[in-house]
Amino acid sequence: MASRLLILALFWRVFAPAQAHARPQPPKLVVEQAEIDLGEARSGTVLSHTFRLENHGERLLQIRNIRTSCGCTASEISTREIPAGGHATLTATLDLTGRAGPQAEQIRLQTNDPETPNRVLSLKALAIPRVNVTPRTLNFQQISADAPPSGRILIEATTDAPLQITDIRTAHARVETALTEVEPGQTYHLDIRPVETGGTGHFTERIEILTDDPEQPSIPALVMWQIAEAVSVAPRQLNLMLSDPPQPVTRFLMIRGQTDLDPPMEVTSVTWEGREVEMKIGAAGSFGTRVEFSITPEPGMNGEQIRIRTNVPGFENLSLPVRVLTP
Repeated sequence: MASRLLILALFWRVFAPAQAHARPQPPKLVVEQAEIDLGEARSGTVLSHTFRLENHGERLLQIRNIRTSCGCTASEISTREIPAGGHATLTATLDLTGRAGPQAEQIRLQTNDPETPNRVLSLKALAIPRVNVTPRTLNFQQISADAPPSGRILIEATTDAPLQITDIRTAHARVETALTEVEPGQTYHLDIRPVETGGTGHFTERIEILTDDPEQPSIPALVMWQIAEAVSVAPRQLNLMLSDPPQPVTRFLMIRGQTDLDPPMEVTSVTWEGREVEMKIGAAGSFGTRVEFSITPEPGMNGEQIRIRTNVPGFENLSLPVRVLTP
C-alpha cells in the first residue's frame, strides 16, 4: 500500500506540472501605443494612423465590437480574429473638416480578453481653422452707460486663398459693427460697440460672420457686457437658514462702487435695524468693500432690514432685506 502511494506521489510530481503547463493561456490583447497625437493639421484635412493589435495569449483573440466616439472618426481592421502570437492592424481616420482647436476622439474595442475586455484607442490632433476669429467671445465686463467702450475682433485667413467677408449680422441689434479690411483678402478688423445701454444687468449679443470660405461660411462670435448701478450690493437679499439647535453663522456682504466715481465710494456705516450686530467693514481690493458679521438665525428676523450708508449721491441709504428659511 505504501509503495502504491509512493508511486502515485511521484506520478503527480512529474506529470501534474506538465499538465498545468499544457493548458493554453487565455487571449491577451497588447497595443504598444494606444494614444496617438497626430499634431497640428489644417481644418479639412483627414488624418490617419494604423494601430498594431497583438495577441500575447495562447488562444484565439476575438475583436467582437468596434465603436468610434463620433462620425468624424472611422476605423478599418484587417481581421477580427487574431491567432496566438499573431497580430492585426486597425487603421483609424480623423476628419478635421469644419473643426478648430484641440481634438480628441476614441475607438472602443470589445474583445474576449478576460483581463481587459474593453480597450480604448485614442487619436489627438490640433485643428487649425481656415479662418481664425479672435476672440470668439468679446467680454467688456462692466461698462458705463454714458460712455460705452469699443472692442475689436480679428478675422484672418490661415491659407493663401483670398478670404472675403460677405456680411456681418447681429441677433438683436444691441451692438454697432464696423468692418475694416487691413490686408486684402487676408486680415480684417471688426470693431464692436454696445448701443443698448438702457437699464442695468447683464447683456449679450450674438454676431454671425459670413464668409466665402466653403468650410466656414458662417462663424459665430459672442459679445458680453454688464451695466451696473453706481453702487451695487451682493447678495441682494440675505437668506438665513434655521437650525435645531440654533447655530451661529458668519455672513459677508460685498458693496461695490463704479470705478469712475469721484470721489470714490465709501461705506460710512452698516447696521442691522433693531438689533445690536457687530458689522466689520473692510476693503476688498477691486471688489469694493466687504462687510463681515456673525448672527444666530431666529424666526423673528424674517422681514427685517440691513441699512447701508454710503457717500455716493443717490445711494446714501440702501436697504438689504432679510429672509429666514425653514429646512
